[in-house]
Amino acid sequence: MYRHTYMRIDIDAMLKNIEYLAKINKKGVIPVIKANAYGTYDIYVAKVLREHGYGLLAVSSLDEALNLRLSGDRGDILILGYVKKDDFDLLKCYDLTVITFDYDIFDALDEKILNGLKVHLKVESGMHRLGVESDKLLKLDAYLRSKGAKVEGIMTHFACSDDPLGLNNDRQFATFKNTLAKIDHPFKYIHCANTDAAINYHDGLSNYIRIGLGMWGFSSFASGLKPAIAFYTSISHIQKVPKGEGVGYGLRYISDGKGYIAVLPVGYADGLWRSNSGRRVYINGKYCPLVGNLCMDQCFVKIDELWPLETEVEIFGEHLPLPRMAKELNTIPYEIITNIGNRVSRVFVDEKGEELFVYNERFKDNYGLKN
Repeated sequence: MYRHTYMRIDIDAMLKNIEYLAKINKKGVIPVIKANAYGTYDIYVAKVLREHGYGLLAVSSLDEALNLRLSGDRGDILILGYVKKDDFDLLKCYDLTVITFDYDIFDALDEKILNGLKVHLKVESGMHRLGVESDKLLKLDAYLRSKGAKVEGIMTHFACSDDPLGLNNDRQFATFKNTLAKIDHPFKYIHCANTDAAINYHDGLSNYIRIGLGMWGFSSFASGLKPAIAFYTSISHIQKVPKGEGVGYGLRYISDGKGYIAVLPVGYADGLWRSNSGRRVYINGKYCPLVGNLCMDQCFVKIDELWPLETEVEIFGEHLPLPRMAKELNTIPYEIITNIGNRVSRVFVDEKGEELFVYNERFKDNYGLKN
């Protein structure tokens, strides 16, 4: 790394989180690695998951799936989002699996495209995003199979899986269950639960769960998950600012003359938004406030004592949990980690903290996987 600002990713913790959720559900797991594996690095994460026997991985889009294929991944890949009709030939060419996201598009496909196409039926059970209503789905299922499509799975997606009472889950699951009962052939994959539902809403019908954020140790519910992602930077400069002097753009923060101002080499282009001003970071056992306007590449912290340059600074992690940060910023953990920029190195470690792999998008040709 040429700049000490990085995301730390504990691969062993990630694997244990998946194993924990599989164990409490007694079901198979479809790891979801969309959005660059939630802001980490999808190609490396996919490699690790394949090595540990996960046969089906899920992504959001065709470009994400092709990115994995072109990296050398040969396992099954499920695309959870929309695919343009003109691109369906690529699904077969690269052996990719698609969901029934829209009735009209699938109903208009000819036999040449459908024959051998791998499909998961998606039941529109109440979220009203992607999927096909029950009556139409039954017709579509028959049509797809008559044209030689490989209908391997059936799924739905809960809109309110973070609701402790699970009332909407009940309604959606009833629709899903009733639809499945009307289909007279088996499925290899039956799945409806994401991480929150896998913890708080167990059903006896599905045989797989989809785990995305839970891989990284986060859920809306108390659980045995362990956070596997942290975000760090370091001190690059320290100065004593006289009382009454301003700091940063707009001179928004006015020094009281006490303590010091430390500059950190991280800013909103890296995913530390301007709205973090006033929040705290963790340095050497102390919580220190971010002051002034955060810059594109740097920000300011008020500290009470002098520390050496390059002293490590925790933005979120063990002492500043990501869910707390998300709550303070009026957002969700997903939004924070998927917005960490590509200038930030991804450092993958094992449970002992030993470095396994370092990736930085800007130097990808200079970094290689360790054998």
